[in-house]
Amino acid sequence: MTKRSLGLVASMLAAPLEAHAHGDASWAHGVVDGARVFASSLQYLFPVLAAALIARRASRASLRNDALSLIGGITLGMLGSYAVTDALAVVFAARIQLILLGLIVLTDLRLPAAIISPLFILAGALVGLEHGVTPLGDPVAEPKLTLGFALSSAAVFTAVGLISQRFRTGWQRIAIRVVGSWLAAIGAIYVASLIKQIR
Repeated sequence: MTKRSLGLVASMLAAPLEAHAHGDASWAHGVVDGARVFASSLQYLFPVLAAALIARRASRASLRNDALSLIGGITLGMLGSYAVTDALAVVFAARIQLILLGLIVLTDLRLPAAIISPLFILAGALVGLEHGVTPLGDPVAEPKLTLGFALSSAAVFTAVGLISQRFRTGWQRIAIRVVGSWLAAIGAIYVASLIKQIR
């Protein structure tokens, strides 16, 4: 990829979402906006990244099933956000989840296959809930954004999951565990700041 094309991609990601917010915006614009919301928001990106590093390493078919579990969870979370009245509690729970997912990656914990799918449904549900409590996270009023958000999360999960499946030995395994430690630390710092704000 050339420097010019990298600059173009960076400018597209940096452009404000309002650029496509006019009434006659096409489905494609709405989907792209939803993808940019996901890709530019670390609170959504980090849990999906952590989940992908936990994904089953057996086969690409199992990775696909894990991605579907995550997307199902995101959808359930967005729909469930209509019943949520305390957005701060959702954010707090999402950061606690990030800490736990990061620790699973850090310790390279081998989870039983039976709990992998429920774990990803829960991870996706908290991502969907957190996005759902924002003005842009209304799946009924903004289905284009919701579709773009879900597709981009699936793409990131699958790409990182494939990398994690392929590179699991030596220094590569250590690097993955280091990423887990960073994710857990970021979640812990965020939780500490939330507690400080509450007090």
